[in-house]
Amino acid sequence: MYSSFKLEGEFTGQVSDGYLREGTPVGEKLVFENGNSASYNFSSALRHFQWGAQVGATWRAFNHFTVNADLTWAFNNIFESDFKTISFGLYPIYLNLGFGYRF
Repeated sequence: MYSSFKLEGEFTGQVSDGYLREGTPVGEKLVFENGNSASYNFSSALRHFQWGAQVGATWRAFNHFTVNADLTWAFNNIFESDFKTISFGLYPIYLNLGFGYRF
């Protein structure tokens, strides 16, 4: 198990060849086509606390060579629970692969 606290972060970007909803998740659809785009900034809705599970393994492939893997999976959404603009959950999932040499 792990827990983490966000000190700073941002969730910004642009929409193009798609649409945004105005005001609420079911508000009027604003369509962006033919090179038109719009910026968004949901940084203020990011959750400050995350928790989840972490599992890792090391495999000794040869006498001096190891292969390592580490999987981290958060159990809570990156956005606060009252944030409804994005209707599906976004969960941080990281896989770290590496190798090592033993002397």
